[in-house]
Amino acid sequence: MVEVEDFRALARSSRVLWRSVRFTMRDEPGSAWRRVWVRRPGAYRVEDLDGRLVSCGQDGPPVTAVGNWVVIEESDGRRVVPSASYRDPVPRTVFGWSQDGACMEPRTAQEALAAVAAPGVVLRADGLVARLADRWTDSVPMVENYRFVAMLDPVELADGDPYAAEEAEAADEAGEAGEAGEAGEAGEAGVADELAGPPPPALDVGELSAVQHHGRPALEAVVRTLPEYEPRCSCCPLLNGAVAYALESGAYGGPLPGFSEPGAAPDARTFRVRLDRGTGICVFAEPLDASRARMGDTLLVRIEAVDEDLPDTLFAR
Repeated sequence: MVEVEDFRALARSSRVLWRSVRFTMRDEPGSAWRRVWVRRPGAYRVEDLDGRLVSCGQDGPPVTAVGNWVVIEESDGRRVVPSASYRDPVPRTVFGWSQDGACMEPRTAQEALAAVAAPGVVLRADGLVARLADRWTDSVPMVENYRFVAMLDPVELADGDPYAAEEAEAADEAGEAGEAGEAGEAGEAGVADELAGPPPPALDVGELSAVQHHGRPALEAVVRTLPEYEPRCSCCPLLNGAVAYALESGAYGGPLPGFSEPGAAPDARTFRVRLDRGTGICVFAEPLDASRARMGDTLLVRIEAVDEDLPDTLFAR
C-alpha cells in the first residue's frame, strides 16, 4: 500500500534518483510540445518537436568529494575516481545520512555522481529522502522560470514553511490591534529561530494511488494546499492557486496587476498531481476547483529516457 509519507519522500528525492533526463513537455492545453534534455547540475537543451533549437546552456560545479570518491569535471563530461588516488585540493565533501544517523557513503561511481546533487540528505531504508538539509539548493538548471526547476525537483510538494502558522497568527493579532509593524517584527523573530523539528507538510494528501503515466510508474494524489505550502517561487508555482497568489500579492503589497477584478485572482486549492516513481519528477499537475482556467495552471511531462550519457556538445549552440 502506498502511504502519504511515500509521496512526500518521492517529492524530495529527485536529487538522488537521476543524473540526466530527456522528456517532452507542455505547460498549457493546446500549447506547443517541446523536447528537453537536462544533465545535472546545470546543462539543458530545449527544441521544438521538429528539432529546431529553442535554447541551451550549461555550467558546472567545482571538483567535489563524495564519501570515498572524487567527481571531476572535464571538457567531455564527468568521471569519478577514488579519493585516495586524487592529490589535488577538493573544495567540499558531501555525505548522506540514514535516519538512524549512520553515514551513507556511495559504494559505486554511479552512486557518487548521484550524491553530488544531494548534499546533507537523510535517507530512508528504500533510498528515498526522508529529510533535506537545504530544500532550496537547486541541482537543476533554471529554464524560462522557476516552475521548470520545481517540476524537476518538486520538494515544494513535500515540505512546507515551518513559520507560516506563526506568521499568520502574528499578522492576525497585529491586524486586530491595528499595529501592522508588530507583525513584521514577530515574523522576523520567528524566522531567526532554529528549526527544532522536521518541516510541516505543504499539502493535505488524499486519494493516493499507483498509476501509469505514459508507460512509466507514477504516484498520483489529489492534494489540497495548506497555508504552509511554500513554492520555490510564488509567481510561478507548481500549484497555481490561492495560497501561492496570497504569498505573491502579499510581497507585492496588494492585488497583482491584472487580478484586481472580483474573481480574477487564482483561487484553486485542490489539485491532481503525479510524480514519476523512477525520478521524482512532477509529470502532471492540474487544478480541480479553479473558478477559471489560467496560464500556468496545468503541466504535462512525458519522460523518454533517464541517465543517458549526454555530451557537452549537446548543450552548445
